[in-house]
Amino acid sequence: MAATETLLEVIDKDGDLILAVGIDEDPDEMTDCEGRAPQELVVKEEDLWGEPGPSYGRTGHPDGDEISISDYDESGLTEQPGLQDLRSQEEELGRETSSSSRHYVRLLVSSTFLTHASPVFKVMLDGRFAEGQLTLSKQNPPTIALPEDDPDTVALLCKILHLIGDIYQRVTGKQLIKLAVISDKYNCSRSLVPWFRGQLHQFTIPATGIFDQVALDRREMSLEQVILISYLIDDNEMFAKSTETYYREKSREQIQISLKLVVDGWIQSDLVATIQNWQDYFLDRAAQIGGDVLESVVKQMNMADHEGSSYDKSSSSFALCPGHAQRLGALSAVLTLRGLRPNSNRCNKSVSGMMREWEDVGAINFHDDRTPMPVRGGTWGPCMCADRLNINTELELRIIRLEFDLRGGICLPCFKRKGRVETPARVSQYDYSQTVATLCLER
Repeated sequence: MAATETLLEVIDKDGDLILAVGIDEDPDEMTDCEGRAPQELVVKEEDLWGEPGPSYGRTGHPDGDEISISDYDESGLTEQPGLQDLRSQEEELGRETSSSSRHYVRLLVSSTFLTHASPVFKVMLDGRFAEGQLTLSKQNPPTIALPEDDPDTVALLCKILHLIGDIYQRVTGKQLIKLAVISDKYNCSRSLVPWFRGQLHQFTIPATGIFDQVALDRREMSLEQVILISYLIDDNEMFAKSTETYYREKSREQIQISLKLVVDGWIQSDLVATIQNWQDYFLDRAAQIGGDVLESVVKQMNMADHEGSSYDKSSSSFALCPGHAQRLGALSAVLTLRGLRPNSNRCNKSVSGMMREWEDVGAINFHDDRTPMPVRGGTWGPCMCADRLNINTELELRIIRLEFDLRGGICLPCFKRKGRVETPARVSQYDYSQTVATLCLER
């Protein structure tokens, strides 16, 4: 099939540029006797990002035709065969070509939309370079060939930039990653951030903003993919929420294996180490809650014996009343049983898992005065201590404090600039533990 006969997908009926995306398996082979070839520019990725700089302005290359613009005479240019018919056909049917796994597609687009959204296209079509010498025309649109790009992904990108069709259709995680990669390549991520947020926000929990892994699984997406997408489109909000969800929900082993497998080659390797550092810090904080509570309630005790004699607070030792001793023993036993003591193994634990354990512990009533206690003369009865242990209160305060500190996630601008973000452990020494996020003015 000749290139001029290839189905043209009309993104903008008033378009003045054609993007030939992918590889045409049966390219047009026009000769001088058949007519003059249309204007065409072939762009490869090394021409966009090659060193020492982009190869804009070249019409040839000693090593091959990396970029080539066909010779043309403006006066000899004519309307491409069948172009008007294809325009009319698209308008009448209102059809959008969206066949899956296409190898080649020609897209009629507006250069204005592309140049406003993408600095890369703006440079390519700038008149100061050879590529910019293409005459943009609605009657005879020139062609830019993008043989290395995915046709369906570029078509979706153009639809979003032109605000046409069902741009909020549901897409898979792989499609989102492809779109994020192509938007990063052409530096138009800023224009696509609202669209990506519309796709990703539906997987978040409204009350907290963190991602619902069950909802992600239903759409064949993973949290690792969300982290990669938010990084590629430079969306700090989504990156913070996805990394927060990750160090909350995943175990250390999962971070080391699953995350590295997805982001390797795309994101600097410090991301895995950063998330692990943050997770270790919060796991240590969660594990320390029990010890802090035990230490706090003992310090707060104002012991008095049952005969009414005051406890000597200056003394370095004292005897707990039987009721208090039983309550503290119950707390210690619960912590040991649930593996919540500071020295417990946490390799396979997640932060959220430990927080749920603490919430269960906090629901236990350690202040039940109806529990019989040994009193005078070896008899049993209600505990007569004037002072109540604030076990549940201390637990609740520390759980709330840690839950508050967990919020925020990793700051994307800081991570890109520094490589490895300062861990919350270092932040805490400045007594800024209200929330890690407050330290970053770029959030």
